[in-house]
Amino acid sequence: MYFPYIRSKQFDLLALKELTERQLLHPSVIPLIEPIKDSAALKRTITSFIKHEQPLAIIANPEVGEFDRSQDKLHDIDELKLAPTILPAFITNQLFTGSLISGRHNLLITNRYTANLSQFQSLTSDYEISHISIQDPRMAPLSQAISLHDPLTVLKNVEDYLYEEDEFFSDDHLFYLEDGFQGFSDYSINGATYEEKGFPAKAVALHILYFDAYQNLRIKHFTSDNNQDYTNPGGKFLEAANKLARWYQKYQDQLVLTYGLSELLLYQQNQKFPGLGVIKKLSLMHHLELVSRYFQQVLPKTL
Repeated sequence: MYFPYIRSKQFDLLALKELTERQLLHPSVIPLIEPIKDSAALKRTITSFIKHEQPLAIIANPEVGEFDRSQDKLHDIDELKLAPTILPAFITNQLFTGSLISGRHNLLITNRYTANLSQFQSLTSDYEISHISIQDPRMAPLSQAISLHDPLTVLKNVEDYLYEEDEFFSDDHLFYLEDGFQGFSDYSINGATYEEKGFPAKAVALHILYFDAYQNLRIKHFTSDNNQDYTNPGGKFLEAANKLARWYQKYQDQLVLTYGLSELLLYQQNQKFPGLGVIKKLSLMHHLELVSRYFQQVLPKTL
């Protein structure tokens, strides 16, 4: 199973909603949402997952954003979280107690704060815990454990991706079962570091994942060239997209054409700039559909 860790920013939610409505997610791809804001988009996304019976995990005690600080929520999701396809998730930080856990299957996340080992093991035995997302395998029986990594290289300046065009991303999908884990998790193309708002950038980069000849996931960074100032993001997108199109044309027999990738190529073909948010949405859709296609090939049809 793959648990992509997604903060509930607008275009990330739009990516998840469109993926499930287009039925592009394999049942073993279970997005793990950390709500950051009381929003209609979050509620619509959860509703769509429930409607299409697509599994989804929702963190009940988010650490970032303003969701927990909103007392009177305009878009309450408490009832939605009771749906059978929704997996309750909890971050085991210093404020976490077992009293937060419901009687259903639950997912624990230990990515930022590692509790006392004996206390944590007691917690997992006293409550109904089906999945534990961890960085340290000592924290839980591997039969429950999901390996959590952040493989994305985040550069301070987007234009620096010009010198980091292609790199290894992950082979967790190949070895997680062999290593004894029940699943794997990462932060997709967003990275683990949370920023409330983005910052202006001189360059535009497209971060596109692909499988190499050995089925490792690698990531290509297609970056604009004329990056002297902050102007003309549309022209810079087309510079990056033209590189993407040339790469795809050269290697298309070896690449998986997902919906997200096909839409990016269509914008390039029409020489149109969809906006940075749409670019992010389509790039995330591409990654999650790519892993879904992998699961379709390697897992039994009954999953």
